[in-house]
Amino acid sequence: MTSVAFELHRIVDNDVVELDEAALAGVELRDDEPLDGALVFTGDDQPRVAIIDDLRSAVQRLCFMSLSALLQPGEGFGYLYFTSGERAQLDATDDAVAIHGGDVPDASFPRTELVLALYGCGLRYLEWAKKLGRADDLRQLGPHADQARDTLRQAGLI
Repeated sequence: MTSVAFELHRIVDNDVVELDEAALAGVELRDDEPLDGALVFTGDDQPRVAIIDDLRSAVQRLCFMSLSALLQPGEGFGYLYFTSGERAQLDATDDAVAIHGGDVPDASFPRTELVLALYGCGLRYLEWAKKLGRADDLRQLGPHADQARDTLRQAGLI
């Protein structure tokens, strides 16, 4: 089973603390606190892939904008990290999406499962941002989420 989840990375006493979605339920954040973290891809017999970047950028581009390309075999989506010069590439085949890049292990996930997992992760991030009152995130990401939803409907996946 393929899953994609987001994590928040915080600096506490000079250490990076990784908070997964469950741990974030009880965490309070400052309004100006940066939301750096990772999108974490997991699946059967695949290495854990963590794309560590600004969460809003990662959610916008990977969870929403990439879906139209990933639904087309032979297409790809290049992800240039917002906070570094790293790059990850996601390439769609008939039944899988291969992920590779400078700071992620090579992995391959079932295409439809991954597309739906990315979209679901993006929706969970939006719900979390709404609970935090992060209006800027909602304004920026909302139209991309709507477009992704329309793309998945056209493909008959939702």
